[in-house]
Amino acid sequence: MSYYGAYETYNAIMGVVSILVSAISLVAYIFQSIGLYSIAKRRGIKAPGLAWVPVGSMWILGSIADQFDYVRTGQVKKKRVALLWLTLVTFILTIIVVPILVQLIANIVVYAAYGYGPEYIMQLVSPFMWVLLVIMALSIVSLIADIIILICLYKLYKSCKPNSAVALIIFSIIFSIIIPFAIFALRKHDEGMYPEPVQPQRGYPTGPQYNQYMNQNQPNMNQPNMNQPNF
Repeated sequence: MSYYGAYETYNAIMGVVSILVSAISLVAYIFQSIGLYSIAKRRGIKAPGLAWVPVGSMWILGSIADQFDYVRTGQVKKKRVALLWLTLVTFILTIIVVPILVQLIANIVVYAAYGYGPEYIMQLVSPFMWVLLVIMALSIVSLIADIIILICLYKLYKSCKPNSAVALIIFSIIFSIIIPFAIFALRKHDEGMYPEPVQPQRGYPTGPQYNQYMNQNQPNMNQPNMNQPNF
């Protein structure tokens, strides 16, 4: 096989791989958006349509986690705010820094290939180092955002299927590709949002009356408590 034949084969293979990766990413994005939207809408979270916006979906995920904390502990958390800003900063810095880094590397390669003197290459070293420092800071911000995302995912899993939350978060850490499909599969579950059943004490109804009492005192997820914070 000639050099050009091998090159064309390589390009064809990479094209197929790119199409497959893009298709899987699109399907995962749709499944995750449907899952987050369904959960947010049913639980009365404000602006559930943000689940379809790349950065806005992080606000919805954080809101689901914050609402779960409030329902179960009465504490008002701000994970949605932290997650939104961290994700936004990471996104903005990435689209700004990555093209600059690529351009600097390309310039260094061109200068070296065409025999430019060291003084020309050294002119690029200083901005290159500054970009590397920004990338290091970006990595730290991204790591913090990933940790908060995992915390929020665990809260989401626990709000939907409490008994499976630990296993789901472990699998999500090891195989992150399952996250969108796990959210989609759990979109109709709210088991963790209700208080744990307790045995009736003296003075409380028993038998069939007890079940009626518990049903009357469980929160209705279709009609959110208006006294709750605006998640």
